[in-house]
Amino acid sequence: MEAFLSRPGLNAETVRSHGQTLTRLRRHLGDDTPLPKVTAAQVAEAFAAAWGEAASATWNRHRAAIRSFFAWAAQERG
Repeated sequence: MEAFLSRPGLNAETVRSHGQTLTRLRRHLGDDTPLPKVTAAQVAEAFAAAWGEAASATWNRHRAAIRSFFAWAAQERG
């Protein structure tokens, strides 16, 4: 997560926003859960628990952060 948030070109607001989203996801999954072991169902469960009742704009912002993180992680592993 730290490597993702320290990429060049990210502004402070993006780092703060994405950091909040990923911290909540990490809390739900547990700090010791290896990223390759995380399933789509686990992410969906965490997402619903954290933002299931959120306004559309909020929900979309968090969804975009999670999608961006997992796309980046897939490239890093690739």
